[in-house]
Amino acid sequence: MVRWQKFVLSCGLLIGGLGLAAPCLAQQPGGPGPYGDPKAMLDRQMSVLSERLGLTAEQQPKVRAILEDTLKKGREIREKYRPEPGQPPAPEAREEMTKVRTETRTKLSEVLSADQMKAYDKWEDERRQQRGPGGRGPGGPGLD
Repeated sequence: MVRWQKFVLSCGLLIGGLGLAAPCLAQQPGGPGPYGDPKAMLDRQMSVLSERLGLTAEQQPKVRAILEDTLKKGREIREKYRPEPGQPPAPEAREEMTKVRTETRTKLSEVLSADQMKAYDKWEDERRQQRGPGGRGPGGPGLD
């Protein structure tokens, strides 16, 4: 009988311990960092764009390099102008992000056809609508 009680007690402690530890072990959706895993984000974007724009094998590495540069610059801007939680980004951050998006669009237009650029613009518009005002989800603060 004592063995059985020890077993039940041990199981209870194990389950209880896991229940307490689970929040500590849980990752935020999207992986490390407040904005998710950059490589996974880039991989998702490339997958979607390859399909929606019909990227050729020659275009894919060029588009990927452009998007990598855009993500890197975006991270740098977010770090530079990190707003307090619940606060909108600084106007300077929005201005810098607008410049980065303009640069990205210019670089992409050198790689993509006119039809592909139209499809890219449509994709960007859809993403902007999904994020909502502020750029980090419906009603949430963030950079567009």
